[in-house]
Amino acid sequence: MAYRKRTTKKKDNQLDDDLIALDHVDLNACWRIYNLNEFGCDAHIPPNPKTRNCRLNPFCIYRLGLEKFDKCLQTQKEEASSSNSEPLIRRNPNVQPCGLVNYGNFCYVNSFLQIWFNDLRFRQCVYDWRADPFWEKPLDAKLDIQEVMCCLQRLFLTLELTPFETTDAKEFCQLLRLDNQQQDVQEFHTLFFDTIEKNLLFHPNGEKIQASIRQLFQSCMRQTISCECGHSTNAESEYRSLFITIDGFNSLITAIDSFFRPEQLADYKCSNCQEQGKCVKTMEYTTLPQVLIIQLNRYVFKSSNERHHKLKTVMQYPRLLKASKLKPDALYNEEYELCAVMIHEGNNTHCGHYYDLIRDPYTKQWFTYNDKHVQLEKRAPGYEGQREPKENFGRPTADQKGCYALIYQRKPSYTAAEVMASSKKLNMPPDEVVQEVKNKLESDFIRESKEANRSMHLWELRVNSRHSYLNQLFRELEVRDGNVLSEQPDEISFLPTSLLINLFSNEYEAVKEMHNLNELDNNNTLIPNNNLEDGEINSFDYADYEYIYTPEPLNSVKITLCKHGKVPLDAVKKGELKAVKTAGLKRLIAVGFILIFLDSNVQWKVQMPDNDNNEQTAISGIGDFQLLTGADLCSECVKDLKLEANFRRSLVVTEKTLSDAFKSLPKRTHDPSRASPFPVLSPPEDSVW
Repeated sequence: MAYRKRTTKKKDNQLDDDLIALDHVDLNACWRIYNLNEFGCDAHIPPNPKTRNCRLNPFCIYRLGLEKFDKCLQTQKEEASSSNSEPLIRRNPNVQPCGLVNYGNFCYVNSFLQIWFNDLRFRQCVYDWRADPFWEKPLDAKLDIQEVMCCLQRLFLTLELTPFETTDAKEFCQLLRLDNQQQDVQEFHTLFFDTIEKNLLFHPNGEKIQASIRQLFQSCMRQTISCECGHSTNAESEYRSLFITIDGFNSLITAIDSFFRPEQLADYKCSNCQEQGKCVKTMEYTTLPQVLIIQLNRYVFKSSNERHHKLKTVMQYPRLLKASKLKPDALYNEEYELCAVMIHEGNNTHCGHYYDLIRDPYTKQWFTYNDKHVQLEKRAPGYEGQREPKENFGRPTADQKGCYALIYQRKPSYTAAEVMASSKKLNMPPDEVVQEVKNKLESDFIRESKEANRSMHLWELRVNSRHSYLNQLFRELEVRDGNVLSEQPDEISFLPTSLLINLFSNEYEAVKEMHNLNELDNNNTLIPNNNLEDGEINSFDYADYEYIYTPEPLNSVKITLCKHGKVPLDAVKKGELKAVKTAGLKRLIAVGFILIFLDSNVQWKVQMPDNDNNEQTAISGIGDFQLLTGADLCSECVKDLKLEANFRRSLVVTEKTLSDAFKSLPKRTHDPSRASPFPVLSPPEDSVW
């Protein structure tokens, strides 16, 4: 048996008192027992409004969900104030680079993309990509190389052409099937290029692109192991980056010198003389790359706690790096220019944030690329000239403390061919690809600049119209004085509380959030009108979008009548049925539901008892609906309850009488053990009795 609050007994006693006080049971008596002599509820009016519906008052239809629209209206005000704070201004690609929005933990992807977008030779490799309409991904291939390269091509075009200050790489991350976990940007760099190069070989147009990428990054390094006996072995390997240790160094030049310094192999045994510890290993470049990627190892493993720790070593690095520092026999005037610095911000090796310092390939200005935020730097990173600054020269900068990778590009030797190549504009992708990207960007920008408020406007219209309609409906339903209507019982009808809750809830859920009409247009493959004049926009009708704010159909509602086929008193007392004005309910059924829910019907079933098995059978639907009004109050149920109340009251009286009798019982019952109030006299000895 469920626990009931102590107030329930008081309510039951009050109901019994009301029932017993009835001289005879008629409609007026039922009116009082059903609590229809109440007034409209004022318990929800400020300053101290009640937060829950009043179940005991059958006229209270407050706090059933209509109040949620207040939150929606407040959200509208906040959205309107924020959206109108600044006008949308077209980005100047020659002045302001485009940022990338970070949807999760993808700062390492944004860092990677911004660096290689600003490398014109790699951008040209991406622009040279051509899709094959007849190509199909191999069954055993995990990556659809055509989709990835086409996506990367569209993304680079967007970064170059977009009038917006930001875009995103969400589609690119999805195609690579990246999860929302932070990854190491160096590992991602290696994995991406390895995967791309391998999969390009399976595409009919991929071999040329793969060769261009390899030519851009690939270098060759020779490892030589020589012994004192004169024996030596050589092995050449291809490298895409130079991975150097910086533990113990604060200068890039010193760390590079250490990398190429001969290393004594104490545990190595010469295959010729079989002597151990007499071999030396040396590394040297045989072919230098066009783009030099220097990865700085900022992680060290500590055996004390068996964990990797990040080195916060301050690194000094030059803006110009002599090729002879890498390959002694390089030409004297061959140099590498610093073009990007990848920075890791954070104290741990497994988490943190990546951002870049990148030199614009056209203006030669330096920018900080921090996801969607791109700003001009006042000074270039690194030091100028060949002389390294002193260790304690000035306060270390963020790039010196957190530089994670350095990207250098080989300077042209200023031959006629190289000068022509460096000044040549990039070859763009096919015209249809460029035009498709341009059209979409322009359509988006025109809508968001010229019609920035249309999504908000439609949302405001829908919320305000539905709120006004429901408020009007609320007023038409609410009964303010039940006593006045006691002479006209048909003016009151009973409505399931769950139906009102469902109605207000569905209405609120349909309009609680603003829908972006631009995204809807894009998803519907918006085709811009190329015949429009500059600044004009495609015309639209708000009626075309009203479907997005359509509420869900109502749930099935069932009213179970009492055993006499009348309004169940228990349901009214529990707040399961509310008494509303009949005129308002008829409007709700005949007009309101059809307007609100289009062609959906209210699943409302009135049920009558089945005399054989006591199961309820539906007798009416929406088409031939018969309202339960104040004239359908059940006098028979009231009479039965009156008899039960009299019986309970008689039980209470009898219980009290018996209780009092039991309390006085010891005073009126003979107790043999009790002392006699009179002395006991023994009979005479000669007595005959």
